[in-house]
Amino acid sequence: MDGTAWSDPMMVLYDTLALLSSGTIAIVTLGLHKIKLNAYQLQGVVESAFVAGVLLAVGLALRAIPATGGTPAEVFVVTAMIFLILSVSSRLP
Repeated sequence: MDGTAWSDPMMVLYDTLALLSSGTIAIVTLGLHKIKLNAYQLQGVVESAFVAGVLLAVGLALRAIPATGGTPAEVFVVTAMIFLILSVSSRLP
């Protein structure tokens, strides 16, 4: 990594806002925020994985746009994995 991806804090802010807004829209659209802890079954895990996939896709789409600062793709992969792990583990009894 050459360090240029993190040189402009505004580009990092744009990436963060894009991931937060797309994740929020996907969560609300799927109704994932309404699932109670005792009702979180396989469908909830699948929906959480779908939201993680949306985060990854949006991140990689941002990566493809040259004007966005070129955040490394690994950052978006790790972000999606962390979201999925925390989303599922926070709902375990």
